[in-house]
Amino acid sequence: MGMRGRITKAKDGPGRWGTSFMKADMIVAPLTITSYREDVIDFTKPYMEYGIGMLMKVPDAHAHHDYWAFLKPFELEVWLTVIGCLLGVAVLMVLLAAMRSAFTRGALSDEGVNLGTTVWLSVGWITGDIAVPGGISIRVLALAWGIFTLVVVNTYTANLAASLTVKSLQTSINSPDDLIGQTEIGYGIFEDSAFQSFLEHQAGLETLYGKLWREIQLQEDGLQRSLHEAVDRVRQGNYVFLHDGPFVEYEVLHDEANNCELMMVGNTFLHRSYAIGLPHGSPYTEELTISALEMKERGELDELRTKWWPASGCDLHGGSNSVSSAEGHEIAEFYGILSILGMGAGLALIVAACEIAWFYMVSVFSPPPSLSFSVSLPIIS
Repeated sequence: MGMRGRITKAKDGPGRWGTSFMKADMIVAPLTITSYREDVIDFTKPYMEYGIGMLMKVPDAHAHHDYWAFLKPFELEVWLTVIGCLLGVAVLMVLLAAMRSAFTRGALSDEGVNLGTTVWLSVGWITGDIAVPGGISIRVLALAWGIFTLVVVNTYTANLAASLTVKSLQTSINSPDDLIGQTEIGYGIFEDSAFQSFLEHQAGLETLYGKLWREIQLQEDGLQRSLHEAVDRVRQGNYVFLHDGPFVEYEVLHDEANNCELMMVGNTFLHRSYAIGLPHGSPYTEELTISALEMKERGELDELRTKWWPASGCDLHGGSNSVSSAEGHEIAEFYGILSILGMGAGLALIVAACEIAWFYMVSVFSPPPSLSFSVSLPIIS
């Protein structure tokens, strides 16, 4: 176009619409065309179409294995409470049996009811063995314990399933719909962006974006003040940053220095356009539009896109680093419970050896049983 000018960096900061833009002859930036901005400035024809992308950290299937994940569904005090209740119920069963026998002078005697059998009985209710010895009072207590264990076991199962599927949940997020209603993965947007302005207009509606905006306002990191802070938060894990697709793609493709730990999940949505902004009535609006169209027809805009968003960069969707949502749990996640099983088996072998040794010791040191003979002799007369 043969134009000469001076480039001035906006002083209002990223995402802010201030006086710096109003004083410029043209705004060359990732400027989204919106109805509000159309009232203030003129736009050229769009030079780039884009959609909102979702940036998150690639789930690592081999990092931070928690060998004791099976204990996580309950806090320590809950585990201690369950163990205490188990022992308490076992002791109370023994006391009930002793009371029945003592106060009825043995008429109601619960044979075989001792601390050992009642402990195993309490454990049996958890594992499914519900044989209940003793009288009615012991059975009533056993019924109460059975209801207690039913709630505890089902609560444990539900919480364990939830804790073991967080990794799968990360890779099952492909759209804003998947973010709404869940609490395991945080998410946020860029503050004072065109996307935020759009969401604010949806605030009072029962639409997808209305719900998304209401939940973003409740998020601890719902509004990010800079792209650098947003990307750092994504790298910490369990977080999705929703922003303009070109920014998301650029961060992912140029992440070689960090071993390509970022990825864009799902497809872009809410497609919009970038354009150059100029004051109302600017004589350059038509010229810039024609120049942008000519650059597009000559393939120059495609060349620029290939330069800044290279196909040779990191895989946009995580590639082989991503974890399949259908992947099973690895053996390392069961090392903790397997170690407990191994220790139990080892302890059982030691106890068995001690029992055998005790048997032989008793056999050796105990006096032999006395033998008596009875001889009948015939009487000779």
